[in-house]
Amino acid sequence: MKTLLVIFCTFSIWIPSNARSAEKQCEVSVVEHEVISALITEYYGDNSTLLVICSETTAYPFGITDYLLPQWAEIVSKGTVESCIEKMACVGRMRRRLSIPCRYTYISIADFDKIWGDLIAFFVGKDGLTGWGRFERAFPEIDHYLQFTRVGINENQTEAFLFVDDTFSTMGGSGTFYVMERGSTGWTITNSYCNMVW
Repeated sequence: MKTLLVIFCTFSIWIPSNARSAEKQCEVSVVEHEVISALITEYYGDNSTLLVICSETTAYPFGITDYLLPQWAEIVSKGTVESCIEKMACVGRMRRRLSIPCRYTYISIADFDKIWGDLIAFFVGKDGLTGWGRFERAFPEIDHYLQFTRVGINENQTEAFLFVDDTFSTMGGSGTFYVMERGSTGWTITNSYCNMVW
């Protein structure tokens, strides 16, 4: 039974590496790390033996900003969603340790590109493998990889909003919006909506 969960925190997979380097970059905040840690812990628990997390986070490549505000106005504050949208203009650097109940390591977007390949090689490359096939070869126990947008947080730091992409094969995965709130025991998922499955 596969037990390896591989996580990549980026949503611009096929943007050339040299173009990415020119993007504005900043540190992912402590609170964002806390939210991501809590989401992984609550949703996946300790079922994974290793997490591989991309050190750069950025925006999803197509216009989710047109979808966000009207659909979420009743269950998440406008300021929290706007915080998420604003942060997407800056590539976040994941440097702090995450508090999650499993082993993990960070991986750079450049290393991601080397393993996955470009858009043409996504399905079948010169090596006869799909992008997912190359991941399986690099990480024999792979089960999922996750991609995170930046985390939107309200001014009081009690509400968070983000989008997570979960892929489990070359042509299989889903994209889900999450709302999280911070209570006396920390951050917990209070609402979610899966808006795409492939």
